[in-house]
Amino acid sequence: VTVTSLGYGDMVPVTAWGKLLGSLAAVSGVILIALPISVISTTFSAQFRAFAEHKKEKERRMEQTVLSARNLFSSLSLKQFVEFAQASV
Repeated sequence: VTVTSLGYGDMVPVTAWGKLLGSLAAVSGVILIALPISVISTTFSAQFRAFAEHKKEKERRMEQTVLSARNLFSSLSLKQFVEFAQASV
């Protein structure tokens, strides 16, 4: 009997105390593995949610920037736009 598995079955506890100890080892192994996994998955989920919100906010800001630039440049004449483009190079 190990903490995470019961083995191949070639050796089994015979006495009541041995069976009790084997049962406790099996149950404690499951609990020992399950607790950290739940913490890890909860943390991963929170980080993934924060990343998705950050990405959505970044896309929203980019869309606002594009719209404001389009509004800015649509009010310029072609000559003013060319002058602006040449000045920014």
